[in-house]
Amino acid sequence: MQIPPKTEIKILVPLTEMQRFWYSKMLTGECASLAGSGQTDAYKRLNSLVMQLRKVCNHPYLFEEADINSGWTDEAIVQASGKMIVLDKLLTKLQKEGRKVLVFSQFTSMLDVLGDFM
Repeated sequence: MQIPPKTEIKILVPLTEMQRFWYSKMLTGECASLAGSGQTDAYKRLNSLVMQLRKVCNHPYLFEEADINSGWTDEAIVQASGKMIVLDKLLTKLQKEGRKVLVFSQFTSMLDVLGDFM
Protein backbone atom coordinates (compact mmCIF):
# COMPACT_ATOMS: atom_id res chain seq x y z
CA MET A 1 0.00 0.00 0.00
CA GLN A 2 1.37 3.38 -0.96
CA ILE A 3 0.47 6.65 0.71
CA PRO A 4 -0.73 9.27 -1.76
CA PRO A 5 0.93 12.68 -1.76
CA LYS A 6 -0.32 15.11 0.84
CA THR A 7 -2.95 17.54 -0.33
CA GLU A 8 -3.28 20.75 1.64
CA ILE A 9 -6.20 23.07 1.05
CA LYS A 10 -6.57 26.33 2.94
CA ILE A 11 -10.09 27.59 3.51
CA LEU A 12 -10.89 30.89 5.22
CA VAL A 13 -13.77 30.31 7.62
CA PRO A 14 -15.74 33.00 9.49
CA LEU A 15 -16.11 32.83 13.25
CA THR A 16 -19.46 31.80 14.69
CA GLU A 17 -21.39 34.13 16.98
CA MET A 18 -20.09 32.21 20.01
CA GLN A 19 -16.51 32.47 18.76
CA ARG A 20 -16.88 36.23 18.14
CA PHE A 21 -18.20 36.61 21.72
CA TRP A 22 -15.20 34.80 23.24
CA TYR A 23 -12.73 36.54 20.92
CA SER A 24 -14.06 39.92 21.98
CA LYS A 25 -14.12 38.90 25.64
CA MET A 26 -10.47 37.81 25.49
CA LEU A 27 -9.37 41.02 23.78
CA THR A 28 -11.31 43.28 26.13
CA GLY A 29 -10.03 41.59 29.28
CA GLU A 30 -6.40 41.35 28.27
CA CYS A 31 -5.95 44.73 26.58
CA ALA A 32 -6.82 46.50 29.82
CA SER A 33 -4.24 44.48 31.77
CA LEU A 34 -1.57 44.97 29.09
CA ALA A 35 -1.75 48.76 29.42
CA GLY A 36 -0.65 48.70 33.05
CA SER A 37 2.10 46.08 32.67
CA GLY A 38 5.85 46.39 32.49
CA GLN A 39 7.54 45.46 29.21
CA THR A 40 8.50 41.89 30.19
CA ASP A 41 5.13 41.18 31.77
CA ALA A 42 3.31 42.72 28.80
CA TYR A 43 5.26 40.47 26.40
CA LYS A 44 4.25 37.35 28.35
CA ARG A 45 0.63 38.48 28.55
CA LEU A 46 0.58 39.26 24.84
CA ASN A 47 1.90 35.79 23.98
CA SER A 48 -0.72 34.28 26.27
CA LEU A 49 -3.44 36.37 24.63
CA VAL A 50 -2.39 35.24 21.15
CA MET A 51 -2.54 31.61 22.31
CA GLN A 52 -6.03 32.12 23.78
CA LEU A 53 -7.23 33.79 20.57
CA ARG A 54 -5.90 30.84 18.56
CA LYS A 55 -7.92 28.51 20.79
CA VAL A 56 -11.06 30.62 20.26
CA CYS A 57 -10.53 30.40 16.50
CA ASN A 58 -10.35 26.60 16.73
CA HIS A 59 -13.32 26.00 19.02
CA PRO A 60 -14.84 27.92 21.96
CA TYR A 61 -15.35 24.64 23.86
CA LEU A 62 -11.61 24.71 24.52
CA PHE A 63 -12.57 27.06 27.36
CA GLU A 64 -14.38 25.45 30.29
CA GLU A 65 -16.63 28.49 30.69
CA ALA A 66 -17.78 28.34 27.07
CA ASP A 67 -19.84 25.17 27.26
CA ILE A 68 -21.48 25.46 30.68
CA ASN A 69 -25.02 25.86 29.34
CA SER A 70 -24.72 23.91 26.11
CA GLY A 71 -24.79 20.19 25.62
CA TRP A 72 -21.93 18.26 24.15
CA THR A 73 -24.14 16.96 21.37
CA ASP A 74 -22.69 16.48 17.91
CA GLU A 75 -24.79 19.36 16.60
CA ALA A 76 -23.73 21.75 19.39
CA ILE A 77 -20.06 20.85 18.90
CA VAL A 78 -20.33 21.54 15.17
CA GLN A 79 -22.40 24.75 15.36
CA ALA A 80 -20.11 26.39 17.95
CA SER A 81 -17.13 26.59 15.58
CA GLY A 82 -16.82 27.80 12.01
CA LYS A 83 -14.03 25.29 11.40
CA MET A 84 -16.19 22.45 12.68
CA ILE A 85 -19.07 23.46 10.40
CA VAL A 86 -16.77 23.25 7.37
CA LEU A 87 -15.05 20.08 8.62
CA ASP A 88 -18.41 18.36 9.12
CA LYS A 89 -19.43 19.17 5.54
CA LEU A 90 -16.05 18.14 4.12
CA LEU A 91 -15.95 14.85 6.01
CA THR A 92 -19.47 13.96 4.88
CA LYS A 93 -18.56 14.67 1.25
CA LEU A 94 -15.21 12.87 1.39
CA GLN A 95 -16.71 9.85 3.15
CA LYS A 96 -19.31 9.50 0.39
CA GLU A 97 -16.44 9.51 -2.11
CA GLY A 98 -14.68 6.75 -0.15
CA ARG A 99 -11.73 9.01 0.67
CA LYS A 100 -9.61 8.84 3.80
CA VAL A 101 -8.71 11.90 5.85
CA LEU A 102 -6.11 12.76 8.47
CA VAL A 103 -6.87 15.71 10.73
CA PHE A 104 -4.03 17.47 12.51
CA SER A 105 -4.13 20.07 15.27
CA GLN A 106 -1.47 21.82 17.32
CA PHE A 107 -3.80 21.60 20.32
CA THR A 108 -4.38 18.18 21.85
CA SER A 109 -7.48 19.64 23.50
CA MET A 110 -8.87 20.31 20.01
CA LEU A 111 -8.28 16.67 19.15
CA ASP A 112 -10.35 15.80 22.24
CA VAL A 113 -13.22 17.94 20.92
CA LEU A 114 -12.87 16.24 17.52
CA GLY A 115 -12.93 12.86 19.26
CA ASP A 116 -16.21 13.77 20.96
CA PHE A 117 -17.61 14.81 17.59
CA MET A 118 -16.52 11.71 15.69
